[in-house]
Amino acid sequence: ILAAGCLYALDHNVKRLKELHSKAKRLATLLNDLSFIAINPDHVETNILCFEINHPILDAYDFENFLKKQGIRLFALNQKVVRVTIHLDITDANIKEVYQAIEAFGCNIG
Repeated sequence: ILAAGCLYALDHNVKRLKELHSKAKRLATLLNDLSFIAINPDHVETNILCFEINHPILDAYDFENFLKKQGIRLFALNQKVVRVTIHLDITDANIKEVYQAIEAFGCNIG
């Protein structure tokens, strides 16, 4: 069932894949500047990016919950790692909004 979405994208949205990958890379590049995020933008090659939350008190689940309250959905894979998927409906403005919300999380962790 999960592959159905991929197959649909390949059949109907191949032209937009480069755009999605570019947006994911842009977000990764922005996140790379935040001290509490560990990500290598050079490793982001698709619309999916994974990164670590590096904070002595708060973990990826806290991060997920904080962003959920901001209307941003992502997935904590474990206590350290977060997975983000950039969908077709995500705009450049949304990338900026996501970054700003993540930056705000960092401001809240002192």
